Amino acid sequence: MTPIDLGIEYFQKAIALQILLKDKPNLANTLNRLGNFYQELGRYERAISLYKQSLAISREIGAQQTEAASLSNLGKAYQFLGDKASNLETAIAAYQDALQIHTHEAFPVDWAMTQNNLANAYSDRIRGDKASNLEAAIAAYQDALQ
Repeated sequence: MTPIDLGIEYFQKAIALQILLKDKPNLANTLNRLGNFYQELGRYERAISLYKQSLAISREIGAQQTEAASLSNLGKAYQFLGDKASNLETAIAAYQDALQIHTHEAFPVDWAMTQNNLANAYSDRIRGDKASNLEAAIAAYQDALQ
């Protein structure tokens, strides 16, 4: 059993316990983190499903930090998923939503990382004018450096 397989097993056990205990804050966080394991394995659909579950719970309970993390992770998963044109648009929207919570003032490191991810998505963007997309990417990269 690989370390990732073991990590997934432990996260699944934690999720079962958190559901039993109705521990929604930790459940949202654990679902988000389990999604990261699946994303590392290239299982983007599974990761997206977990991020969406985390996002729904986070919004329900008002856990903004976990909500923003789920949105950022959702953006990354969509960025690497097949059907690139459509998924890049979804990724960009998720990053923009995350930036509404991960503000520069409140979460400067998370904000910078999300700006960087947004810039990467704009530079890979298929839809729209290439020059405009590159300008948006440069602006987001510059914002990340603040």
